[in-house]
Amino acid sequence: MLKLGFYETPKTGFRSGQVSITNRETESDELFTQLEVYVLIFLAIIIQVIILYRPSKG
Repeated sequence: MLKLGFYETPKTGFRSGQVSITNRETESDELFTQLEVYVLIFLAIIIQVIILYRPSKG
């Protein structure tokens, strides 16, 4: 179970557990965004190959 609450840190006093969860979610969002870009580039290349491919008449 996920526990959210306040805990004391040496430098800043009290800090919410929500901050670390938000940081992790932001990092995972950035990862998915990068993966989306790579997938879209890959699909664009595949579509170009399909469109431009001309079978040789033999």
